[in-house]
Amino acid sequence: MTAELQLQGSSPAGPDSDTAKVTVPLLLNGNENQAHTFPHKMLIKVKTLTGKEIELDIDPEDKITRIKEKVEEQSGVPPQQQRLIFGGRQMPDDKTAKDFNITAGSVLHLVLALRGGF
Repeated sequence: MTAELQLQGSSPAGPDSDTAKVTVPLLLNGNENQAHTFPHKMLIKVKTLTGKEIELDIDPEDKITRIKEKVEEQSGVPPQQQRLIFGGRQMPDDKTAKDFNITAGSVLHLVLALRGGF
């Protein structure tokens, strides 16, 4: 399986004068019909109860635990005090962003779980 790419550059002769077509093999992941996919980062937002928005660069395979660690890096709130909500549901630490269909531009909500007593 191959893919054809068209490369375009610029030269003194003009902006469209350097055009070339290149055919390259696709990387396969054990199956001829399945192109290998690489993990990709995506930008999401986490909104706090005060309205502050935290932007995070995450991978779809990141566990919720890792997302909480990234929130801590920017907010100072320890992961054990965080509850992340998406689509009206609290997300368990052992699940991934992909498990909840979190995509680029998604907004998670941060709720603090403060424990206390009398």
